[in-house]
Amino acid sequence: MGTPALMGLLFLLASGASDEEGGLFPLVGGFAGVSWDSNVTRSEKPQGDVALDVGASGGGGWVSEDGAWGVSLLGLYRGRAWATAIELSTHVLGGSLLGTWSPLEWLALGVAPSGGYTLGVDSSRNGPRLDARGFVKVFPTEWLSVRAGYGYLWRDAVDAVFSTRTHDVSALVVVRPLDWLGFNASVGYAAGDDVVYQATEASGGLAGTRRRRFSAAGASYEPLRVYAHTVSMSAGAEFLLPRGFSLSVDVAWVSSVNEVQPWTAWVPSALVGWDLP
Repeated sequence: MGTPALMGLLFLLASGASDEEGGLFPLVGGFAGVSWDSNVTRSEKPQGDVALDVGASGGGGWVSEDGAWGVSLLGLYRGRAWATAIELSTHVLGGSLLGTWSPLEWLALGVAPSGGYTLGVDSSRNGPRLDARGFVKVFPTEWLSVRAGYGYLWRDAVDAVFSTRTHDVSALVVVRPLDWLGFNASVGYAAGDDVVYQATEASGGLAGTRRRRFSAAGASYEPLRVYAHTVSMSAGAEFLLPRGFSLSVDVAWVSSVNEVQPWTAWVPSALVGWDLP
């Protein structure tokens, strides 16, 4: 149950260094919003659910006088609470390091390693996570930017079914016709472990482990880790508001192909963000 949109927003909070004139500066931000997942169980019989999403970041950064180099270090928090599939709710505490280099006015290269610890309502999901990312960004004009990147996500958990390893590549296009308005579109591909949920009888289960079972919409499910190829596409808009606030709306389509239980989901979301002016 990844949250690429939320992690992307936290990544953008960390990338504000490129707008500074030089020297040290603080980085403080956060967001709150709601999202809907049309297939929260990743099952053959989709069950939709709504989630409350919150996040915060705090730290600092440095940019060289010529703007070519930048580094930021952040502490991060992200929480997601599901309305009915309560056992899927999690909190993530961690930190992120972002380094950027702009050898040309229209080109930037960056690396963004991060790490954290997941705490879930279901304690079998608890465990560390490491995320290593690199990207190339081109901005031929003031109103257009294109970014392509690669990432590797490693997650460990108390229960091995939730321990996953995933490689992904992605591309993002941002068009900003006005200072306060931006549109974005992205596409991504991931290969690696995925967790799907199969319906099971209340008295039994795929592995006979009651601690891993949860209920949603009156049905009982158990998780199963599979190897999957996942494709995602999203489109959205961002509105910059006064006093450092912003409003982001987004809709994503995600499709996972695996040999056990392929699934597809629609995930619309709306977030209000804030950055220290």
